[in-house]
Amino acid sequence: MRWERWTPLLLVLPSVILVAVFVYGFIGWTGWLSLTNMNNLRVPNLHFVGLENYIQLFHTPRFIIDLKNNLTFILIFIPGSLLVGLGVHC
Repeated sequence: MRWERWTPLLLVLPSVILVAVFVYGFIGWTGWLSLTNMNNLRVPNLHFVGLENYIQLFHTPRFIIDLKNNLTFILIFIPGSLLVGLGVHC
C-alpha cells in the first residue's frame, strides 16, 4: 500500500527536477546576469550594476522602435488573426 502512494511521485520527480534546473534555474541566472556588467564570456567581470542596463536600454532609439513593433503585433495583429480565423471557421 505504501508504494502505491509513492510510485506516481517517483515517476514525475525526475521531470520536475530537470524543469526546475534547466528552465527556472536558467531564468534566474539570466535575470541575475542582466543586473551585472557582464561584457565578455572569456573573462567574466561580474559587478552588480542594478537597473543601469535597463535604463540604458530604454534610452536606445532602436529598442523603442522594436518595443512599438512588438506592441503593435500584440494589440493588432494577433487579435486580428484570431478574428479572421474564427470568421473563416464559421
